[in-house]
Amino acid sequence: MAEPDGSAIYGIWHCIVGACSQQINRDGWLTSDGQQDGTAWAPDDLALKFRRPVKEIIRALAFLSSEKVGWITTYDSSDAQVTPKCVQSDVKLTPKGVEGRKEGIEEKEGIEEKLRVDAKAVLSFLNEASGRKYRELDTNLKFISSRLSEPEVTVDGVKQMILRQVKKWKGSDMEQYLRPETLFNATKFDGYYASKDQPIFDKLDIKGGKPKSISSAEQDLAASDRLIASFEKQPEPEFVPNMDFLKKATKL
Repeated sequence: MAEPDGSAIYGIWHCIVGACSQQINRDGWLTSDGQQDGTAWAPDDLALKFRRPVKEIIRALAFLSSEKVGWITTYDSSDAQVTPKCVQSDVKLTPKGVEGRKEGIEEKEGIEEKLRVDAKAVLSFLNEASGRKYRELDTNLKFISSRLSEPEVTVDGVKQMILRQVKKWKGSDMEQYLRPETLFNATKFDGYYASKDQPIFDKLDIKGGKPKSISSAEQDLAASDRLIASFEKQPEPEFVPNMDFLKKATKL
């Protein structure tokens, strides 16, 4: 979802579908007994059930029942002839699942399948860029698909991130970390992705005053040259004879 809190909304949607699937009457009604005339689940009921903040539940219900999404259909209590526990704004509502549970499951499966297809494409791109041969295993794909499901993360953006990390780490000790479990780790990915547009500068070109990109081998050679130069610039110590020692030696 393109919403800033899309992951939270989508997570609550999964919880709603799961709750409906556990009801005896699986008609998609968010009520105590799964029937239209049952007691409606209020946001505070769902918050307790899903262990999420009430504000988050209200926000998810409002978004999922909006015209542009329509995953949840809402009914006025006077039309449905029920007495819900909660009112959202000043309208009494009984939420109903997406035209039945089947459509919701199909939607979920469609999203997951697209994420898997995109994850395979990204893995193939990583292999090509890094020269590796990672297989399309769930252990590799799950890292990629999880990050692709996050808000504002795109396939093109991920490919750009991969190219930057390959350029930065190729030929160095960090090259071994050009792998899905590192690049798409939940705690590290955001930093890599946020830097995807940043240039890689290793040192300054003193003559031109502009950043100059160099390889790891060039860095090691430059460091060695600087160390040798520092020793060459040091003046040789002046030899001063110890006169007291010479006097004693002549007496012997």
